[in-house]
Amino acid sequence: MSDAIASLPRPLLLGVVGAAAVLALLFATRHGSESSPATPAPSQTQAPGKTGTHAKPSTEPKKGSGGASSPAQQASVSKLTLPAPVKEALGAHKVVVLLFWNPRGSDDRSVKQAFDSVSRHGGAVAKFTDSLGNLARYTRVTVSQGVTQTPTVVVVDRQGKGHSLTGLQDSATVDQLVVDALK
Repeated sequence: MSDAIASLPRPLLLGVVGAAAVLALLFATRHGSESSPATPAPSQTQAPGKTGTHAKPSTEPKKGSGGASSPAQQASVSKLTLPAPVKEALGAHKVVVLLFWNPRGSDDRSVKQAFDSVSRHGGAVAKFTDSLGNLARYTRVTVSQGVTQTPTVVVVDRQGKGHSLTGLQDSATVDQLVVDALK
């Protein structure tokens, strides 16, 4: 069994471990808040004076809307940080489009082309890319989406509700999700 696990690609293993850690944190904060206040683990807090700058923007100023998809989830993960450009985009009530991808994957490269062709709708849409290995930096907006593989496109509308597309997608499908989020 350990040989089967060892043969899995490292980014996939890191993604699964990261997702399990996020779910464990979410579970602990939800059930722990009944008897004590929910405090994020030290590794989940941002060090004073440091900003998250790991988002890879797609050439546009970043701004959007806000948070997890339900009030309970938002309360439990509201202290988690986001990369600064994504946080700014959400704060400006823009639709945020995130692509988690691996440049070595052929499906990922195809989805990246579809992602690149999505219109910015006159600045109302902010687009960002990152690898699955950095998924934990986006927990605030991806916790309800179940992101565990690449390619995955997450679109967060102006009310903070997220929608995701996993696997091979064409530009019309990605653009339609963005148009729906703008409404």
